[in-house]
Amino acid sequence: GVASEVLNDFKEQLGKALNGDCGDNAVCVDDKENVQTVLKEHQNWQRWFTVAKVKGAVRMKAKTKKYSKDKSWPGSEYLGDCLRAMIVCRGGKESGDTIYQTWVQLKKAFGIREDNGRLKNNFATAGILDGNKHQKPPDMLINIILNVEGCMPMPAEIQVHHEEILELKES
Repeated sequence: GVASEVLNDFKEQLGKALNGDCGDNAVCVDDKENVQTVLKEHQNWQRWFTVAKVKGAVRMKAKTKKYSKDKSWPGSEYLGDCLRAMIVCRGGKESGDTIYQTWVQLKKAFGIREDNGRLKNNFATAGILDGNKHQKPPDMLINIILNVEGCMPMPAEIQVHHEEILELKES
């Protein structure tokens, strides 16, 4: 499908956004299973990122069905994560600045603003209880509109994680 065809464009635009103006050390990791091996070759990395395969048709169909019941028909307009990427910011005393700079660079590169994308900053609400529920580990979820020449604009989701929090979350 079209989404599969734009994965490389998404990866390229994300790499330019993260390494563009500041010459930052963002490393693209094609296979998340090999992240430690890849990062050994890039000792000064500040962020690493990966672009996931396109969400499967069965999962998209289930989400569309739920959205059409809960929100409005046809529901497909609420699919925001068919294209997905993850950015992991290195821990340490500069990590807060790195996470903030990541947001600033993505906002600029993808033109994120009201009515053109969304930010869900779970770092800002870390530790706040929602009723009896504990909040999930803090991260940042960013929905963007990906523009690729010759294709209609497509929604995509970028998750931004702190290295040490992600390690705890996945253990």
